[in-house]
Amino acid sequence: MREAKQRILIADDSAMNRAILTEMLGDGYDILEAENGLQAVSVMQSDENIDLLLLDIMMPEMDGFEVLAMMKKCHWIDDIPVIMISAENASSFVERAYDLGASDYISRPFDTAVVRRRVINTLMLSAKQKRLVQLVAEQVYEKEKSNSTMINILSHIVEFRNGESGLHVLHIQTATEILLHTLVQQTDRYKLTAADISLISTASALHDIGKINIPESILNKPGKLTKEEFDTMKTHTTIGAEILDKLPFQQESDLVKTAYAICRWHHERYDGRGYPDGLKGERIPIAAQVVAMADVYDALTSERCYKKTYSHDTAIQMILNGECGAFNPLLLQCLQEAAPRLQAELSTSAAADAPPQHPCRGAAPLGDAAGGERAARAGPHSPRAVGAACQSGLFCQKRPLHPNGIQRYHGPGPLFAVGGRAYEGPCRAASARGHRQIRLHAGGYPPHPESAARDHQCPLQHRAFDAAAR
Repeated sequence: MREAKQRILIADDSAMNRAILTEMLGDGYDILEAENGLQAVSVMQSDENIDLLLLDIMMPEMDGFEVLAMMKKCHWIDDIPVIMISAENASSFVERAYDLGASDYISRPFDTAVVRRRVINTLMLSAKQKRLVQLVAEQVYEKEKSNSTMINILSHIVEFRNGESGLHVLHIQTATEILLHTLVQQTDRYKLTAADISLISTASALHDIGKINIPESILNKPGKLTKEEFDTMKTHTTIGAEILDKLPFQQESDLVKTAYAICRWHHERYDGRGYPDGLKGERIPIAAQVVAMADVYDALTSERCYKKTYSHDTAIQMILNGECGAFNPLLLQCLQEAAPRLQAELSTSAAADAPPQHPCRGAAPLGDAAGGERAARAGPHSPRAVGAACQSGLFCQKRPLHPNGIQRYHGPGPLFAVGGRAYEGPCRAASARGHRQIRLHAGGYPPHPESAARDHQCPLQHRAFDAAAR
């Protein structure tokens, strides 16, 4: 099978110059032409496989410097090397072109040997650079995959003590990632990068690690907790933070710092009525704010020992109405925007098809500490396309690179950024599962005999708060 020709875009307002350059380059390349800068930008937007741009400076509608500035702003310059071709050979022009990211500069009149050699050299250098980026990206992914695997194992141990199947961890990671992607599309207030989103989504798996030190008699108590029991349950936030604070290694790593913030403050609320520190507004780190909302949504849409599963629409409305505590108004907007995707990826519509689960411990209402902290692991969930690609929406243009270099990232790992560009990987929930369609099953424990009675004994409002505060 013949190797595809490399694609070169020639942007020059002179048809004669375009013809001369095409003749000089010969038949070894696939040549595209643009009559002005605006056309060149349009071609680059629609064609993802441009390998090199030969760019004139003086053109109508948009000159060469404006094209370079657009490429730099949208990060296309990271993918497409540019050789300037112009009769303007003043040092100020040459210097400005290099400052904007041009790889080389050829002055007219053209010399065939010079043009061919500089085109070959630029393409070779670009291909080597892309292979190096790919190698680094693979190494970064392998390291992150190992970290993510160990974190998931540890968080699943905590879930096991709490009578849960581990789906809660996957749901929190997926919902956190969805909400963060929506947030960066709504505002740049928090300056979140693709790497930040990946980091927060990974760290979210440790949000309840402090429950490893909560007695099982409290974690799995089917009835209402006493005030003393609830006070004990609330300490899981500070215990988790203390565990991370006393790690004998990696104290300064971004992962540990982010996980600490999430562990300690994911039960805080925007109006200051949460715990353990009563933080208010933007004093709560954005990572903890987003994980708190993801935690509440999954708690409401999961089956609990004292209530049936709330529907997606009901859960969304309860959060928006403030029935689950106060959230950042901007995050509430993000929740509304992301609601269809949350429903699609965290659907519980097939729960009735699988064996019932043993109910487990949840959390108490925010407004009433003695209201009893209790929750249960959601029932088995329907098949999910865990390999679906997530798109970041963080950059002006997300372009895969030519097959000769690094391409759009398709490895079984999280989204991450390389060289200022967002590369697509599967959803966070897929990081430990690969690209295949899978059906996640629960443990198959028998239902608790008191669960039906509690459905009638616990007031609806209290059940909503219980689920939300988990």
